[in-house]
Amino acid sequence: MKVFAFTALAVMAQEEDRKVPPRTPGQRIEQLKRHVGRLMVDHFDGCAKRATWEDKLTKILSRAEAAFNRDCGFFDPNVANGGPSPSRRRRQADDDEVRYSETDAIASINGITGGIRKFADRYISECGGQKANKHIVNKANKWRSKLTDKFNNGC
Repeated sequence: MKVFAFTALAVMAQEEDRKVPPRTPGQRIEQLKRHVGRLMVDHFDGCAKRATWEDKLTKILSRAEAAFNRDCGFFDPNVANGGPSPSRRRRQADDDEVRYSETDAIASINGITGGIRKFADRYISECGGQKANKHIVNKANKWRSKLTDKFNNGC
């Protein structure tokens, strides 16, 4: 009985130390979609192509979600961040939180595109196009570069 009480106390203390509550892949995609919308309103409101860019980024996220919902998606709530698959070797531990700033556009762009890349690496890395060609990661990198350029040089 004492062992159980000690274990329960240790688990509760460990959960209190977590900065970010555990999220499912669906919740992560929805958070990224919300951040994309906020990014466009907060930092690209004067751009003529703002709506087009938002639609394209949202479409990338929808494709990633569709890939996850096929048989190849991986999610295990017992693994840190829900993935990647334990059989996959990691080079470094990634920060779990997608960062968004209402005042710093570059940090927001980096946070959102980094979140897209992390989603692809964690949850759909074993899916066909992602495994062979890194489609989602490449698109995230492209949009990071494009939006950073548009922000720095004007729309």
